[in-house]
Amino acid sequence: MLFIFPAVFLIVGLGLGCGLAYTNYRTRNYLRIIEQARWCKAGSPVTGLVKIQGVARAVDAKELLTSPIEQVPCVYYRLVIEQWHNSTSNAKTGPVRRGPGSGYWERVIEDTQAIPMVIADDTGAVQIDPNEAKLDLQSNRRHANFLSQLPKDLEQSLRDRYKIVTKSFFLPKQMRYTEIVIAEDAEVFILGECEVEDGQASFSTRNHPLYLSFRNEETLVRNGKRTAVITAAAAIVVPILFVVLACWTYKSTSAEFGQNNQPAAAKPNPAKKK
Repeated sequence: MLFIFPAVFLIVGLGLGCGLAYTNYRTRNYLRIIEQARWCKAGSPVTGLVKIQGVARAVDAKELLTSPIEQVPCVYYRLVIEQWHNSTSNAKTGPVRRGPGSGYWERVIEDTQAIPMVIADDTGAVQIDPNEAKLDLQSNRRHANFLSQLPKDLEQSLRDRYKIVTKSFFLPKQMRYTEIVIAEDAEVFILGECEVEDGQASFSTRNHPLYLSFRNEETLVRNGKRTAVITAAAAIVVPILFVVLACWTYKSTSAEFGQNNQPAAAKPNPAKKK
């Protein structure tokens, strides 16, 4: 009993420290990949680790998609629709004890669509598959409830398209719509391993992930360095704090147990006095 809480603090502190150290390693590795990659133009790609800045375009403009929420022409979108439940039970996990007014978001729809796309600049274009890339894109989130609702035509379009129920007894349900879009002609930055064969370039994910971001290189490096510094400091400070907390808990518990285990002082018996 004496060691339970100190041991828990030690385990949690070491676990958080290892997680932060791993995040720091991943961030520094990502920064190293950006630094090692060579700049190239879409019209003259080279074999190896490269980075390209350009705009996203459809291979065939006739195949352009329309994003369900923003209603913009795009080459890729991902839509997640969630519904809020105030119930104290989850159909998937069973009964859940929750406080008053609490609940959970249930994902009811997840729709991802993509068409063949290229990254183009003033020299040409190179084709990529966004489904194989790690995406760092802006997301648009909208909430619909009793006080705030989607436009009627948009809500009707979503109901018809995904066969969802957005009202209960004529009252709107609390819904959350999250959409990620690569719009036509959107500025993007790609980083990955390029292979050129017979003048045709393609990206492989065998040795390095393929990254696609709406941020430029300067912003990615600045954010990455900031994250690396914060996680490196936290990976040292957090375990130390938990070790101190564990030592303090052990000391306090030991003192309390020590006082409780001491035998009570014998009281004199007045009857024996003469």
